[in-house]
Amino acid sequence: MAIQKLVELGPSVFPSTDYILKVNPSIVVFVAPERARFDYQMMFPGSSYYEMGFLAYLSKQGELDSVDELLCVNVLNSAREGLTLNSFLRGATQILSRGGVLRLENTTDQATKRYADSYVQACETEGFAVTLHMAQDREQVKRNFVQPNLWHNSKNDGFSIVATKK
Repeated sequence: MAIQKLVELGPSVFPSTDYILKVNPSIVVFVAPERARFDYQMMFPGSSYYEMGFLAYLSKQGELDSVDELLCVNVLNSAREGLTLNSFLRGATQILSRGGVLRLENTTDQATKRYADSYVQACETEGFAVTLHMAQDREQVKRNFVQPNLWHNSKNDGFSIVATKK
């Protein structure tokens, strides 16, 4: 499926540049609760940046065009605006097109297998087909992660979840 519209949540500093360039979507949107600290127009001409909370954007976006791919790297591990995994997944389900992909990554110290399994279970409960990639080595991370440079080979594994809306 060609990606028409890609939305990345949370990149006020380091967007998933290499991945976005690789998939080459027609429309790129960034959303974060704080001001952008990167020149999104220079990196991706015609892109948009919304300085707002994730849940507010997801509810606003639900009334607009659907999204083909939604990226969320190291965002859900921090409690913002009452954001929970379940509330986020409900919003993601509303805006993703059928066959759309949600990519959830966590490379923080919380990124254990048990934590990843709870994400997988929540995604499956919301009706997504899920593939889980646990960080094992640098090559595997390069192949399966949106932002492989954030993985630092700590004592805890990182994970990348690819959840496709049925």
